[in-house]
Amino acid sequence: FKSGIQQKLKIIISYLQVITLLSSILNIKYPDFVNNIIDKLGTINLDIFSMTQRDIKCSIGINFYDTLKLYYLAIPIVICIVLVSYYLTILFAKRYNKPRIFYSKLKNRFIYCLVLLVFLLYPATTENILKLFKCSEIDDTWYLTADLSIKCFDSKWNIYAGISGCFIIIYVFGIPYIFHWILKKNLKKLHHKRIEYRYGFLYMGYKDEFWWFETVEMTKKLILMASVIYLQESPTRIMIAMLISFFYLMYITYHLPLHETHDNILNI
Repeated sequence: FKSGIQQKLKIIISYLQVITLLSSILNIKYPDFVNNIIDKLGTINLDIFSMTQRDIKCSIGINFYDTLKLYYLAIPIVICIVLVSYYLTILFAKRYNKPRIFYSKLKNRFIYCLVLLVFLLYPATTENILKLFKCSEIDDTWYLTADLSIKCFDSKWNIYAGISGCFIIIYVFGIPYIFHWILKKNLKKLHHKRIEYRYGFLYMGYKDEFWWFETVEMTKKLILMASVIYLQESPTRIMIAMLISFFYLMYITYHLPLHETHDNILNI
């Protein structure tokens, strides 16, 4: 029952992540009340500027480079916070002589929290890193499309481009690979309680032969974001995004990778 609810929540979160990110990238003109809803849903991606007022960027003079630095550091900061909380809990547990099983459960929950938070941060982090490489030419000068106050290909942009190139390897490709590698390494233990507690968020809703399918989900988000970021602003961009979604829909409709029929319907 718990895994079923977890899978339904994950499907809903994934769709909301895609909707909020693609809406901001594609500049779709929704009615004001729809835009307000989408802005609020930005918290699904742990977007700090959606959690507060978007005007904060202007009021305190934040440009795209500042936002990008925040996303460079977001995952390490989250890992540090969870790690500190974990060790503080251990200290308090030793003080009150908690049984050994408590520490085992605590470690399982610690790893689960890390997986969940990295999963939530991945789309927004990927989007902002990829946006650095999208520039527009205005009067023979190249400007960053995400922030026209920033010039492309100058010395400062080159520094951030080099750093972002490293983070593309570490975050954009590295996170799905690490998730896939962990599951493959524990392939024969996926039904063990310890592995389910730690990494079940990534695979428990899927059929056994589709244990790897969360990697496909993350890759789909990456391809969608890259397509709409780097293609020229035109109806073609929306059509390509629709085609990617259509082929993905055909695949999951044919293979039905989830255990529960209701989950497959929800995913479609």
